Amino acid sequence: KNLECSLIMEYGIGSLADLFKLSISYEQLPQDFNKHIDNQLKILREIKMCHRDIKPQNIIITQDFKLKLADYGLAKTLSNFDPQVMEVVGTPGFMHPAIYKAYEEKKRLCKIRPDEADIFSAKVVKEQILEWFNKNTKVVQIDKFTSQVSAEFLWLSFDKLSLENKLKLLREMENNYLMEEMIVRLTKEIENLEANP
Repeated sequence: KNLECSLIMEYGIGSLADLFKLSISYEQLPQDFNKHIDNQLKILREIKMCHRDIKPQNIIITQDFKLKLADYGLAKTLSNFDPQVMEVVGTPGFMHPAIYKAYEEKKRLCKIRPDEADIFSAKVVKEQILEWFNKNTKVVQIDKFTSQVSAEFLWLSFDKLSLENKLKLLREMENNYLMEEMIVRLTKEIENLEANP
């Protein structure tokens, strides 16, 4: 009678948007990441679903450095659609031109197949990956890339915490190599707060 429900979610170390803030990559990264995105689109087709908001912030990087789509808040099954009409949803800059035109004209619907919109958004993301990679001067071996990016993502997550939560985390940690860096970062944050009350 008292049923419990557990939701199991895959852990992501960060988003593709987080990765774009860093300046390190490895040689095969564009090809690997493009394959991962294509695989996610293939899965969407197989389950007859469209995401409708593909962008770097909605693509997580797993612990084994695979890209996966996240945030299915705007997703719909294709069976719920007129196959030629789509609501005007998504993020400007990643919208299919037909959707963006309707968005600019403040229309609610536009004539386009929803899966075409996902394909277009994915192409924009792929272009951003390539642009980021090409302006990225530091290309390293993949093992160095994965270890360095994992560490950078850890600090990005730590920096987003409130000061209270950072202190709580520090108190709960046993002595390890991360504590020294945390103390340095906390000291700088407290000094900034004191200098700019």
